[in-house]
Amino acid sequence: TQSGDSFIARVPNPSSDANTASLITSLSYPGGSLYGLYLDLFNGNPMAGGVSVLSAITGSSTRTDVSGDLTENSDSVAVNTDVLLIAAESASQTNLNYVAIYSASISGALLAYAPVSVNGQSVAIGTRVEFPALGLSINLS
Repeated sequence: TQSGDSFIARVPNPSSDANTASLITSLSYPGGSLYGLYLDLFNGNPMAGGVSVLSAITGSSTRTDVSGDLTENSDSVAVNTDVLLIAAESASQTNLNYVAIYSASISGALLAYAPVSVNGQSVAIGTRVEFPALGLSINLS
């Protein structure tokens, strides 16, 4: 080009660019509200013996309230309009296939759960883990 910039997109270098585990899910929480929604991640269905892998990914088993990261639209669906970072670097390698919402950061009632799509079921150690914009959707109606 005239400016000297290339038209070719930069190819990520695996040795200097972190891999990202992008999570996508849609949960149903009829009659729910946008207050006190604590996110947990599971290997297996949380209602059928699934095990929380939040600590394996973040280094802590304390759930984070994601209410402030969600915006409710006119159809009563709450979505994250920006990237929702779970971990800049996963603390360890683990399988991940369910997401759950609880009423508290520790213990609490299970409010909703659903399978999660992740680019590869396994999250590698050191991998960035996030919901891309619009990747987390909770139907409140």
